[in-house]
Amino acid sequence: MEKWKVYPNNKNEELILILKELKRLFESIAEITIWKEDLWELLCGICSEEARWISESPGSHLEMISEWEKLLEVAELLQVQTYVGIQHSSCEFNIIKGSTYFDRISQLPKWLSQDEFKYPVMVLHEFFQIQNLQLWKTLIVDWGKLCLSNCSIDTFRSIDEVLNDYRNLIKLLEACHLIYLREG
Repeated sequence: MEKWKVYPNNKNEELILILKELKRLFESIAEITIWKEDLWELLCGICSEEARWISESPGSHLEMISEWEKLLEVAELLQVQTYVGIQHSSCEFNIIKGSTYFDRISQLPKWLSQDEFKYPVMVLHEFFQIQNLQLWKTLIVDWGKLCLSNCSIDTFRSIDEVLNDYRNLIKLLEACHLIYLREG
């Protein structure tokens, strides 16, 4: 993430840079459906006692984990932007720009409530109330490493905790995607 981080002159410039990175994540890296599939594969991988990865190879698996870390960083920066009082359409969320993105039903959010759909930044705030950015990044990296091992996560955490983490990550992903669609 450091390579795109520059020191903008004001908060609006910073928000523009954050939104550009969000756009890169959903356009250059993968569509929302692929992000969801990868997260599901990650969940299956940590629950399996056999090594498996979410991409073609262990190397590309680790690259995708790195992209998840960047998505978490972008989400945290977006929710901080709303705390500092940036009045931007990303804080209002009353319309969906570029509704052509919604032509495919698979891209519609399935885990967000009606209020969360309307105000996706609310999801970001709630997500980082659960635990801070560093703990979320540690969790996703640990999941990535665990997939490549012959251990199952149930050795370390209860399945309820794992499923709750999965639910929170998928909601964050859908909220970030909505922000991308509305701001793209």
